[in-house]
Amino acid sequence: MSAALSVQNEMKMDVTTALTLVIPEEFHDHINIIRQQYDKAFPRWMPHINFLFPFVGEEHFESIQEHLQTNLENFGPLELTFNKITFFKQKKMNTYNLQPTHDNRLQDLFCIIRETLPTIQVKHAEFHPHMTLGQAKTSSHTEFMNELEAWLGDGFTINVDHICLIKRINNDPFEIKFKVQL
Repeated sequence: MSAALSVQNEMKMDVTTALTLVIPEEFHDHINIIRQQYDKAFPRWMPHINFLFPFVGEEHFESIQEHLQTNLENFGPLELTFNKITFFKQKKMNTYNLQPTHDNRLQDLFCIIRETLPTIQVKHAEFHPHMTLGQAKTSSHTEFMNELEAWLGDGFTINVDHICLIKRINNDPFEIKFKVQL
């Protein structure tokens, strides 16, 4: 049975919180080789894929965690392979990211999240899961893609058994406040 979170008043969106899939820590060193050089958000964000950002105030986390846990209790862990580098343009810069291949279960997970939290605003109409690696000038695209492809090699596969509600204070790094088991 699905439990949707209902709220009487619209929740205010908060850029210091997010609902994310945090990449397992054993992969952080490898990913951060690139991110610490090129990702302007590196000091604040751990390697991750956002489901909802901005999110809601931390005072709602416990209730949201309980509703998500109820609706995800039979979802089970998922396996994601990262072996595809993509980018999108932003003025004279490109933002580069890793996209998981065969992300059907990740899309299913996002649908359950949206069904569970129907009153929470989404930033984009469609879910395009990705992990940001960094930004570079459009003029250096070929050189930067070659560097990223050499760094990535054949890619890597992660196993995910939870998602996270995270929070930061001011410009401090995000911290995991609640986990939702899959």
